[in-house]
Amino acid sequence: MAQRWPWPQEFVRNMCILAHVDHGKTTCADNLVSTNGHISKHQAGKIRYMDSRQDEQEREITMKSSSIALRWVNPKEDHFLVNLIDSPGHVDFTSEVSTAARLADGALVVVDVVEGVEAQTRTVLRQAYRDRVKSCLFLNKVDRLIYELKLSPMDIHLRLLRIVEQINAANQQLLSEEAMARDSARKSSEELVDAVDLADELDFEGEDLWRYSPELGNVAFGSAVHGWAFRLDTFASMWAEKLKVKSENLQRVLWGDWTYRPKDKKAVRRTSDSQANTIFASLVMKPICDFYDSIYMDLDKDRLTGMKKQIQAWEDVDVGKLSAGATATRELASRWLPFADCILRMATEHLPSPLSAAEQRLPVLCPKWFAPKPISHPMVEGLQKSDPAATPVAYLAKFLAADLENLVLTGDTPKGEQDVDFVGICRVFSGTLRPGAELYVEPGQRKLRLERIFLLMGRYLQEVKEAPAGSIVACALSGESSELSVERCLTLCEEPEGPCFETPYSSQAFAIVRVSIEPEDVAHLKALERGLRLLHRADPSVSVEAMVSGENVLGCCGDVHLKRCLNDLEKLYARNIKLCITPPLVAVRESIAKSVDKADLKAASLFLPIWMSHLHDASTEAGSMMSVPSDDDTITSEAVQVERWNMSPGGVMTVWTANRKASVRISAMALPPTVLEWMDRHAEALESVIHRQQASIELMGASDGTLLGCLSEVEEQFRQLQADVDEPSFKACNESSISLSGMSVDRGSRTLLLDGSGTWQLRHAYDSGFGTRRDEEGGVPHWMRPHLLAGFYQASAAGPLCEEPLRGVAFLVHSANGQGPAGYREEEEHGNVANPYGPMSGQVMVATKDACRYCLLRKGFSRISEAMLAVDLHCEQEMLGKVYAVLSKRRAKVQNEVLREGTSIFYVQAHLPLANSFELARQLRQAASGHVSFHMAFSHWDLCEEDPFQACSPEDLEEMGDQPPPPNTARKLVDDIRKRKGLPTDEKVVKDATKQRTVTRMK
Repeated sequence: MAQRWPWPQEFVRNMCILAHVDHGKTTCADNLVSTNGHISKHQAGKIRYMDSRQDEQEREITMKSSSIALRWVNPKEDHFLVNLIDSPGHVDFTSEVSTAARLADGALVVVDVVEGVEAQTRTVLRQAYRDRVKSCLFLNKVDRLIYELKLSPMDIHLRLLRIVEQINAANQQLLSEEAMARDSARKSSEELVDAVDLADELDFEGEDLWRYSPELGNVAFGSAVHGWAFRLDTFASMWAEKLKVKSENLQRVLWGDWTYRPKDKKAVRRTSDSQANTIFASLVMKPICDFYDSIYMDLDKDRLTGMKKQIQAWEDVDVGKLSAGATATRELASRWLPFADCILRMATEHLPSPLSAAEQRLPVLCPKWFAPKPISHPMVEGLQKSDPAATPVAYLAKFLAADLENLVLTGDTPKGEQDVDFVGICRVFSGTLRPGAELYVEPGQRKLRLERIFLLMGRYLQEVKEAPAGSIVACALSGESSELSVERCLTLCEEPEGPCFETPYSSQAFAIVRVSIEPEDVAHLKALERGLRLLHRADPSVSVEAMVSGENVLGCCGDVHLKRCLNDLEKLYARNIKLCITPPLVAVRESIAKSVDKADLKAASLFLPIWMSHLHDASTEAGSMMSVPSDDDTITSEAVQVERWNMSPGGVMTVWTANRKASVRISAMALPPTVLEWMDRHAEALESVIHRQQASIELMGASDGTLLGCLSEVEEQFRQLQADVDEPSFKACNESSISLSGMSVDRGSRTLLLDGSGTWQLRHAYDSGFGTRRDEEGGVPHWMRPHLLAGFYQASAAGPLCEEPLRGVAFLVHSANGQGPAGYREEEEHGNVANPYGPMSGQVMVATKDACRYCLLRKGFSRISEAMLAVDLHCEQEMLGKVYAVLSKRRAKVQNEVLREGTSIFYVQAHLPLANSFELARQLRQAASGHVSFHMAFSHWDLCEEDPFQACSPEDLEEMGDQPPPPNTARKLVDDIRKRKGLPTDEKVVKDATKQRTVTRMK
C-alpha cells in the first residue's frame, strides 16, 4: 500500500558504510537493521540481511550496494529517518562504492583494528572526499585485540591511537593535494598577488571537517559481531559521577597521553619514561578487558556479579544461568554498550542532513552550474536549499533488476519465466517526484515517464506516493524503447534545460579481466547481445565491446566480478542460452623505447615484421626493410615516384598520400615520465575536455570555466612540464618551439601530437574556423590539420604490433605539405575531378595514421607496456617460502615485506604482471594449504624492456650452442594477442613433419 513521506529534511540522514573487504560492514548494517525489528538482535551478524544475492551469502562478501530506510528516536524524542546504504569492500566492486558515495551525504568508515588501514580503506576515503561526503569513523573488532592477540589495555590504546593517526594522515594527504592544485592554478594565473593569506591557503576549517577525533565524538570503538560500541562520552558520563568530576572535562582527557592522579583528582601529562597507564587504558579498556576475561574465555560469576551492581542494563540477568562463550558475551555486551544507539547517535549528530550537505556537494556534483560560483538560473536556489517545492531534479545512479509484481529485487534468482524489470536508484536533489511525472534526461530532449516510486527496504520494495528532496528511492521508468535505450547515470529534470550531474564512475576504470563470449548456437546471438546490453545497464563497472572481428568482449574488474557477471548473464539476462567463454584475454599497451644501442649503423631504420611484408616487394624472411638508409631527414622528389614510405636514420617517417599530392613527416619519441604521470593523474578530466568537449572543474585553473578556458589551462600546464624536462628534442625542433596540437587519453591511450613549427595550438581544434584559416609560413596547412588530428586519433587507438592502444608516445610533426593544383579540393567537392583514391581528406588521414604507426616500428625501438597489479598478501611465517616460490614463477616483483606486530603473519607487497595473475588464488592456496589471503588491484603500466623483434647475434648463438634461445616474453604476448584477434603472425606451424610408420605390415 502506497505511503506518504512524513519526515522533514533536518531529521533525514543519508548514510553509507565504507570499508575494506571483511572489515565488518554488513555485520554493522545487521546491528542497525535489527533496531527496526526486521531481524532478531541475536541473529545480527549471522543472517547478513543486506546481502540479498545467493552468491553473496555463499562467499560471505557484499557484491552489490543495497539500501534500507530505518527509523530511530534519539534521547530527545526526535524521530529520524536514516537511509542506510551498505557497500562492497572488495576491489572488484569499487564502482558500487562510487554509487553509495553519490547517493549519500554522510559515511561511516569501518576499520578492522587487527588488520589496520588497508589499501581499499584509502580508496574509499578518497572517494568520500572526492564527492564531499562527510564521514565518521568506527574502529571495529576491538574484541579480537583482547582474546586473540591478548594485548594489555595500554597496548590496545596505543594501537587504536596509531590507527586514528593513519586515517587522519590519509585525509591530510587528500587535503594537501587539493591545496597544491589550487596553489598551482593561482601561480599560473596572470594576476599578481602581493600577499597570501595562509589560513585561506591551507583551509584550516576544511581540515577540521575531515579530521577524526574521539574528543569531538566522530570516532566510535567496538565490536559489531558482539553488538557493542561506545564513544568517549559514554564512559565519561559513567565515570563522572563516581569520580565527582565534570563529564565534559573528563571527555577531553580520556583520549591522548593523559594519566589520572587519584590523590587530587587531576589529569596530568605522561612523561616519556612513565610506566603509568593512560586514562583511556585505565577507565575504558580495563573494564572491557575484565569483562571479556569473565565471560568469553572462562566464566567468573563473582566478577560478573560485582559488575552487575554497577550496570543497570543487567538488572534482570541471571548470572548463574550464563555459560562462557560468544552468545553470553553478545547478550551482556549489547545491553551494556548498545551498538545501534551509539552509531546512530553519532551519525545524527555529526553527519549532515540533505539541506546542510548541499552547499559543499553541489560544486563537485554539478560543476557547470556551481563552480567556481553558482550561475544565475531559477533552479539554482531550489538545489541549494534542497527545496521540496522547487523544480524536481533527481540523479539516477544505477539500475537494479526487480520483480515489480511481488515488489522484490530479484538479485541473482529470477522469479518464474517473466522478463527482467528494472528500477532506477535515484537521489532527489530538489522538488518532489510523483508517479505520472514526465522527466527529461539531461542533456537532451528525451522524455521518460515516472510510473511508480518505491522505498528501498533491503531486497524488498515499499511503494510510496511521493519522494521529496533529500530522499533515496527506486523509480520504475518507461519511455521509448526504455528497455535498452536508457543508459545508466542519468540526470532527470522536469524542465528541458536543467543541470547535468557528473558521473561518479571513472571512465578510465581498467577492466582487468576480459573474456570473449559467444553462444553455442548461432541462432541465439541476438538474445546474447540483448543480454549483454542489459548486463551493461545493470552493472556500472562492466564494459561490453563489439570487436571488428564480430566477437563480444566482456570486461570486468577481477575474477570475482567476472564470475558474478557470468552468473547474472546466465540466470537473468540471457537465460536458456549455452555460452562459450574464452580464457581471460590480456591487454597491453604499445609504446616506444627512449633510446637503444644501435649496433649496425648501416642497417635500415625501419623494420617490418613478416606480417607487414606485403607493403612492398621484399623477401619472406622474418623481417624486411622498407627503404635504404639515407644520410639526412629529407626525401627527394625522385624518391616519391619509387616509394610512398621512407624513414631516415633519425627516425623521421615520411609518408605520401596515394595520389602523391600531399606528404607528412612525423617522428615518435617516448614521453617524459613527468608528462606521462600528469596525463595519468588527470586522465578523466583530460578525456572530458579533449574527447567529450566538456569543461572540467579539475582543469579550470584561473580561467572562466569554459571549454576554451580549460584547453588554455591544459596548454599552460603542458608548457610548465615542458620547461622542466631536460630533453632538448621535447622543447624545440629546427630552432622552433614545439607546441601541443593534440592529445589522446581515450580507451587507455596516452599520446601527444606536437607541432614542430609552434604555430598549431591545442585550442585551435575547437575553434569554429578550424581548418579554414589562412596558412602561416612554415606551419602545417590549415586544411590538413583536422585530417592529421583524425589520423593521429586512429593511430593512438590501434598500434602496429597487435592493434592495441598506444601509451607514452609523443608524435612530432616536422612538416606537412600538399602538392598539385591549387583548386583540386574545390573541384573534388563539386565532382569535377574523378579521383580513384577517394577524398583528399581521407588520404591525408590515412597517411598520418600510417606515419604514426610506422614510427613505432623503428628498428630496436618497439616496446610494449604490461598491466601490473598491486598484490597485498598475508600469510603465516612458515608458509612464506612456498608463497615466494609461486610468486617467482609468475614474474612478481616483491616491493615490501613486513612482520605484523604481535603476530606471526607476514604482510607482503608485490607487483604482478596481469598476464601471469590468472589462477593465482588456486595455486597460492594449494601451496600454502589455505593459510594465505591476498588482495589484488590494478597498479600501473610497466614498460617491458624486451624488444619483441630482437634477434640473437651470431656471437650469442655461438655462446648458446645447442641450447634454444631465451624466451621473449614481449613477443609471446604480441603473438598471443594477434592470434586471438585473427591477425597474421610469423609462426610456422607444422602439423605432420614426418609420418610414423610401423615396421611390419598389416596382414
